[in-house]
Amino acid sequence: MPSPDFSQYIDLTINDKQPDDVYNEAVAYARLSLPEFAPRPGTVEDAIIQANAYIATINLANINRLPDGLMEGVLKYMGIVRKEATFGSVTLDIELAENGLSVPAGTVVVYETTDGDVLVQYPFETDSLVTAESSSSSVSVTATSQVSGIIPNIASGTELVLGQPSNQIISVTTSSLVTQGARAETEVEYFNRGTTQLESLSSTLTTARQVERFILSQYPEVHRCKVYDLTRAYVYMPADDEVNGSKDGFDATVSTSSDFISLCNDIDSTSFLVMTPDYHGTSSFADTMPTGLYVGASAGSSSIEYTDAVSSSGSHGPIEVISMNSLETGRQGDSPGYFVIAACDSVGNPIPNSTKAAMTAEIADRITAGLSFVIIDAYPVDINLTVTISVAPEYNETTVAQAVSDELESYISLPNWPDWETVVRIFDIVVRASRVDGVDYVFSVTPTIPSYTYGSVRYGNQNLVSTLNDGINLVGYTILHMGVMPRANVEVVVI
Repeated sequence: MPSPDFSQYIDLTINDKQPDDVYNEAVAYARLSLPEFAPRPGTVEDAIIQANAYIATINLANINRLPDGLMEGVLKYMGIVRKEATFGSVTLDIELAENGLSVPAGTVVVYETTDGDVLVQYPFETDSLVTAESSSSSVSVTATSQVSGIIPNIASGTELVLGQPSNQIISVTTSSLVTQGARAETEVEYFNRGTTQLESLSSTLTTARQVERFILSQYPEVHRCKVYDLTRAYVYMPADDEVNGSKDGFDATVSTSSDFISLCNDIDSTSFLVMTPDYHGTSSFADTMPTGLYVGASAGSSSIEYTDAVSSSGSHGPIEVISMNSLETGRQGDSPGYFVIAACDSVGNPIPNSTKAAMTAEIADRITAGLSFVIIDAYPVDINLTVTISVAPEYNETTVAQAVSDELESYISLPNWPDWETVVRIFDIVVRASRVDGVDYVFSVTPTIPSYTYGSVRYGNQNLVSTLNDGINLVGYTILHMGVMPRANVEVVVI
């Protein structure tokens, strides 16, 4: 296989030179010691310099073209190897011609399907020799796919075709769903993973990128991570359920009781991200005091009620409230000495507090003295989408509509949204919906930002985005706060 191109991961610039360039530089360097040095053509010194310049040019070209595959060797020395493809498996029920017969290992059976007018075959081989009981004419055996990676799902009870004639086997039927294999890692994925691992090995974390790489490589529970450098998250923490807490700069106080939170401030915008204790995320009583976004009055004090608030009995400890003002995207870069880490797991949920505790301790040990940081959960802004489509005649309308809904809800979600600050554009949604098999035409995409009932967990959702227009039409939505990503609820209408 060809050597992979590693140049995008290292700061190596080709520095080829012609022999005359090397010659002139050699003469210039010699004149530093002997200013009157001026070799004439045909002299011994001129011949020696020309010969050296020619040899140096060849060496430069060879060095610049050392196989980039050597970088793969470096990664292997670090224990970072390519992830090869794996093979799926399925359980088979085999009906035999007589009782007590055997099915040898390596027996080939084939699942046949069509792609348009083309017949496609997926062979399986039985993993071991199996022999039926003396009173039975059937056996069960596991078979491994001979095609690596992801193959089409095969429904349980599907009859397969024998790969070679047999007078002992009557029929072969699947008795389970296919356990899928994994596709081989691409070169880009491999080198990205290797780079991430190498970047995380520094004993001191000094840049936002290093912190991100360290978290993603060391904590498998963290699926998405974004570090906002030069950003200070203002956190208000009462000492207990009855005592107010304050933070400099915003002159805000926070107090809690059994059924509400009061927020008092003297700033224009009063959106707050309400978190449970310790590491700005969920805790054991998250069901009774959920994480949520709440909005108070523009001045003075206001009461923000929880849904299913903490009961009046028992002690739950303090909550934490982060001002969304301090997380506005325009504020990034104006607070030296601070950074904010936003993270979520593979389905977009908050990472466990135990993981946040470990991250807090390790990052604090590795960063430069004097830096301060806060870990917050990636937070969704809900967007409702009504997508109107027509379906091609040969496809089932219900199936295609569900496929469009699944595709868009998967794409516009915390675990899968391409970038934290990406604008949600209606055109991109139209293009993605039109690519779903069976969609004949996308007539319209109508988005709305839901405004939830006062006191609910998602209250204030509409304040997380602003509309983006081309002067007349709605183009999309701009996300206004760091750590926020869109989450879609899709309704598909077929006409």
